[in-house]
Amino acid sequence: MSARSTYFNINTSPFWLMHLACFSAFFIEFSWWYVLLAVASYYLRMFFITGGYHRYFSHKTYSTSRVVQFIIAFMAQTSSQKGALWWAAHHRHHHKYSDMEEDIHSPKEGFWYAHMGWILSPENNATQYEYIRDLTRFKELVWLNEYRYMPVVVYAVAMFLAFGLPGLVWGFVIATTLLWHGTFTINSLSHTWGWQRYTTTDTSRNNPILALVTLGEGWHNNHHRFQASARNGFFWWEIDITYYVLKTLSLLGIVWDLRPVPQYLLDSNHESWIKNGTATIANAAEVAKQRVVVAAQSATQTASELAQTARTSVEEKVDVMKEKVDVVKEKLEESKEALAAQAGMLKESAKHQAEEIATKVENAVENALPVPKEKLA
Repeated sequence: MSARSTYFNINTSPFWLMHLACFSAFFIEFSWWYVLLAVASYYLRMFFITGGYHRYFSHKTYSTSRVVQFIIAFMAQTSSQKGALWWAAHHRHHHKYSDMEEDIHSPKEGFWYAHMGWILSPENNATQYEYIRDLTRFKELVWLNEYRYMPVVVYAVAMFLAFGLPGLVWGFVIATTLLWHGTFTINSLSHTWGWQRYTTTDTSRNNPILALVTLGEGWHNNHHRFQASARNGFFWWEIDITYYVLKTLSLLGIVWDLRPVPQYLLDSNHESWIKNGTATIANAAEVAKQRVVVAAQSATQTASELAQTARTSVEEKVDVMKEKVDVVKEKLEESKEALAAQAGMLKESAKHQAEEIATKVENAVENALPVPKEKLA
């Protein structure tokens, strides 16, 4: 598919229509309350993307109840960024192959493709269930993932009912469009704009501006160094509003088991820190090691898939042979029955013919004798 058709086709038309609909704000009397509504709607759902889609479903950096889990997924899906399972699966794939050839939104494939082209591409529409087997046991999440745009419609209707047409335009259309691009900056700008504290296998960077735009996701280099932490801002001066909200919710008992940043990563003498803007030999070796591990895992997975394919092929051939043997057995059984029936018929026919011959012989003997048979007796 050409680059142009990736961005502009019938399937991407809702995306572009939302952008055009933003201009409807010029036909509504302006009020700063509407701007405040858009900002509130933006950050409310940004939290459910960062704290839900990202830190919970993708990385399981904390625990919560099944009911709260569903609420998080529902609210995150009001952002119209597809389903929670779809999002988590693609994000896990991104971390496995970050900035490698298999990475579906690496800036190495082009800035705008990393920003939004990848999510518009039809080849990325399917949910990669093999990456989220821990989540597919929750049937309600699978259902919500299948009906991914239902929460979007509910949210849009709620904005209209609560605030009228200005609510629909500012609270949904404008806020959602900004929310898309705010989220997308982490795939594009966070890999091209900022600085690196840690040596990683990718181009992830820290950026305080993007951290404010995304409630803490701008500390992207930190995150790529240690994905399992509920906190992306590793130090107190790195503003991470998503973590502050999660911490508050943990105090209320709504979430728990927030996974911390390992203490050794906070030590500037640790080998993973980049010294004077350059990586040490140990850093480079660690990067090479990680890439070898990923390559080995990929090769192992490919070999496993090939072996499975071979086993499946052999099993299929054995099944075909079994079916043919069964057909031959059935035909032999039918032939046996037919021969038995034919032998029975021949036996009956021979018996009947023998009886006829015996009768004829007896009659011939009687006719040949001059004296009646009774007198001879």
